[in-house]
Amino acid sequence: ATTLYFSCCSKRKDHHYGTEWETYAESKWITYRVAFSQDSPEGTNRTYVQDLILKDRDCVWDLLNGQRGTLIISRSSNKMPAAVRRAISNIAEDCRKMLKEDALKFVNEMEREGRLIEECWS
Repeated sequence: ATTLYFSCCSKRKDHHYGTEWETYAESKWITYRVAFSQDSPEGTNRTYVQDLILKDRDCVWDLLNGQRGTLIISRSSNKMPAAVRRAISNIAEDCRKMLKEDALKFVNEMEREGRLIEECWS
């Protein structure tokens, strides 16, 4: 199973390959989850990719732990990569009832095994 979490500011401005991703999702080739952080209605909280990951916690836990999937984080090296890592750690704490330090070890172990890859730039 392949799940793509895509995050950008605006669907209209920077939804790169959006039509292709949506076509793949309609064909059931992937599960496609997208967060447009600046398209949220005024007066509501912005939605970021880490929010979607937390919302999908059971599915994400199954993908990463049960199916031993790979997580690739690709984005500028601002706050998002660390926020995604925290989300995965929180999911490990909740779904596996791990202590915080064990959940952090789980995330670090994923990285050592090549199952957590960060392709980030400044």
